[in-house]
Amino acid sequence: MDYKKAWNELKELYKWKIETVENVEDRGTLDKVITECDKHVLKEMERIEKRLD
Repeated sequence: MDYKKAWNELKELYKWKIETVENVEDRGTLDKVITECDKHVLKEMERIEKRLD
């Protein structure tokens, strides 16, 4: 995998996170959604990093 492709995947990942968080209407669940998004983003970042090695 080249770095440009990895960068594009990361941009899409953060775009997904922002859109997901913005669509949360219930403020009570916002922290939970952010936490779950962060877990997903970290897992995907590790996957991308492994493919770069």
